[in-house]
Amino acid sequence: MRRNPKTGKVEKFEGKRGSQPSQPPQDSTKALDDTKLTESQKERILHPSTGFVPQKRQPRFRPCVCEGIDLELNNQRLLDLLKREKRAYDDETGTYTVLVISPRFRRAHARHMRHFRRFLRDENIGFVEV
Repeated sequence: MRRNPKTGKVEKFEGKRGSQPSQPPQDSTKALDDTKLTESQKERILHPSTGFVPQKRQPRFRPCVCEGIDLELNNQRLLDLLKREKRAYDDETGTYTVLVISPRFRRAHARHMRHFRRFLRDENIGFVEV
């Protein structure tokens, strides 16, 4: 017995609507040594729960090819983005002035990190990589 939330009456309850007793999983009737089946089809028969899993190519790392004014503008843009991030404590000045390059920032701007680190060192901007 349970209370029906819609009507407010107590009614006989026999489980969820449309519920059926669980049945054991049935074995596949296809033969795995069939010559017509490809390797991926055999894999799907053996592991039906995984379904189709596409094989994606790994993205290639492409380094930055910026030169001249583009390189300077890119470094300034990255510096402005990095200044918005959290900062580390500087013992000498007693303030939070050291810029922190987080793993998220490093991944997002991986192709520019080589020349950006060089830019930070040349400008004597304190930074730490976490």
